[in-house]
Amino acid sequence: MADMQIDQKNLSKLFSDMQKRTFVIPEYQRPYNWDEDKCQILWDDLKDNFFANPGVDYFLGTIVTCKNGVNLEVIDGQQRLTTFSLLLRAFYTKLESMPESDEVSGLKRQIEPCLWDTDDISQKVMDKSKIRVVSEVATEQDKTSFRFIMETGYVENRNNRYASNYIFFQEQCDKFAKDAPMEWYKFCNYILRRCVLLPIECQNQEVALTIFSTLNNRGLPLYDADIFKSELYKASNDKELFIKQWNELSELCESTKDKNGNYEFTIDDMFMYYMQVLRGRAEDKDSTNIGLRNFYLNDKKKRLLEPNLITELLELAEFWKSANGYDGKYKIDDESMKWFHCLWTFPNTIWVYPVSAYILTAKTTENMGVFLKKLCAYVYAKYIYSPSLSGIKGAVYALDVEICKGNYLGQMTGDFINENIEYELDKFAYMQTKKFIRGILTIDAYLNPNQVNLLQNPEKLEIEHILPKQWQNANYNGWTREEAETCIEKFGNKVLFEKKLNIQAGDGYFGQKKKKYERSNVEAVKDLSRLETNNWSKEELLQRDKELKDRVIGFFKLQLN
Repeated sequence: MADMQIDQKNLSKLFSDMQKRTFVIPEYQRPYNWDEDKCQILWDDLKDNFFANPGVDYFLGTIVTCKNGVNLEVIDGQQRLTTFSLLLRAFYTKLESMPESDEVSGLKRQIEPCLWDTDDISQKVMDKSKIRVVSEVATEQDKTSFRFIMETGYVENRNNRYASNYIFFQEQCDKFAKDAPMEWYKFCNYILRRCVLLPIECQNQEVALTIFSTLNNRGLPLYDADIFKSELYKASNDKELFIKQWNELSELCESTKDKNGNYEFTIDDMFMYYMQVLRGRAEDKDSTNIGLRNFYLNDKKKRLLEPNLITELLELAEFWKSANGYDGKYKIDDESMKWFHCLWTFPNTIWVYPVSAYILTAKTTENMGVFLKKLCAYVYAKYIYSPSLSGIKGAVYALDVEICKGNYLGQMTGDFINENIEYELDKFAYMQTKKFIRGILTIDAYLNPNQVNLLQNPEKLEIEHILPKQWQNANYNGWTREEAETCIEKFGNKVLFEKKLNIQAGDGYFGQKKKKYERSNVEAVKDLSRLETNNWSKEELLQRDKELKDRVIGFFKLQLN
């Protein structure tokens, strides 16, 4: 244990022991990401424990640091340290607004050394710029907001998480102090004295990163990319350039985040895609699962320290941003985007590996449509015979190897397709494989010669049952219930349809639904509106079913011959 010090401390002691020292959140750390919901959960939990067990310690977790001169570099725990700094600053700001009393002055004296340096003799704060926690995160634009709050107690720019969380804590303090002032004083003291952490102070970064990695392996919510970032930062000869590139990579991922906070891809995803490219280059076809961290950190971190790693990760991120429909460096033509629409609907994302190998090998999107069209036929046809990730993994990994050699199309042949393919495809109509069914319908939609435009928001199109699933005698003219049950899930009874129009069409007569069908932008739906009959008979359904399967199977055979 000579390389580290471990000593459980309450918040008061943790921060006050840092006099003339600072917790530094280094450049390679991820940005502060606590939102108001997390702060609400923390606040409620602290209050509940205070009222239920005021004399019992409340454990907040570990803080892993390493020495950096006189200061401590935070390897793990920056989110907690930052959040509690904001909480204590909100307490102090509230106390400053209250009439002076023994309780107020006593609590202020306790909180001051947790926030700033104090004079050795007077124990007073002489300079509020000397704060306990300093962020140097290079990929973060709002770190100056944190410093301003800690120094002044005011909010200058409200559009960041430091400000919103600080305001949240201020509002909670105001409410608590108004409703129960004496209990609020005790609550402040409880936070300082009963909220404890386990600081692990290491003598060097290597030991700290090992502990950080171990904690992560045991289930703490950290990312592989955080480990890689710290290792790459350590190994970099030009740390400023590395931070700039990592910042670009982070921003590319961030640019694909939707309003619900979901990303099209993360930095971890980029490392995963690149892992398969490196395996393809090494002619590694082994389909055994390999952990991301083990792959990059084994063999003395040889793969992580590849000289072109960051450059190629950036290229991949640029490409996948464009492939996901965002304006970016790569221009994806409509022909390519058609097949991307079909591939995104595939039951798993293993197909992204050969596409990643293609873009880093061909280094152009010219003729990509031809490659994607063939790849789409290959993975869907393979899946018909082996409907699982493990069933197609070996074939895809072998494909990666060929693509990395520059053989983009030759490996994708249909020698596995036999006369049973229609029978095998038909099975899927009755299996719980909604995503695969959607994929087949998407392929068929694009095989329609009149579908010259891209499908608009294809992921939001619904699977319409032409013959309604909900049995109503009035809607089943010429059908028996038993016949309907055998045909209702066939491919020929399904089509992709806009949600709004689908709701309007409801479970009405086919003749009524045709009026909604003719307003669709999906040509396969418009074809239904052009049928002369107003009854969707068993004959029409089975004929369409046969035609649809023949089109799709014909597409597979044509592309893979």
